[in-house]
Amino acid sequence: MKYFIVLVMAIISASWDRWMGEFLFFSFPIISLYTSKFLDNQIYKVLLGLIFTIIYFSTRFSLGFFSIAFFICYILIIEIASFLGTKYLSTLFFSGALALFLSFINYSLFSFVSTIILVSILYFINLRLMFYEK
Repeated sequence: MKYFIVLVMAIISASWDRWMGEFLFFSFPIISLYTSKFLDNQIYKVLLGLIFTIIYFSTRFSLGFFSIAFFICYILIIEIASFLGTKYLSTLFFSGALALFLSFINYSLFSFVSTIILVSILYFINLRLMFYEK
């Protein structure tokens, strides 16, 4: 069942980022934050990144250098973020690095800024409650 949830979340995120990501905000950094909290197994995080990379880059660009670089960056960010914990700055680093890469290939600085603002708002509204249960 968790594989199905990851598949659906990756498809929804890739579809949103494909059509509206460069205009409003990128949803993949936000969805990957939530899956990193709820699905503790590493295979679900990697599967989410792999499915998103295949769907997003095959419909938007091509499965070439940028898709491989994005997937490698995603794996490295997951590993670095696992050592940093779930503090505010590590959450911004995790989502900011993904949003920066996506905004770099789409030439959209507004999406990067709006994603960071949205992650900050979500952190103080509900991510902090989920991480620390306060």
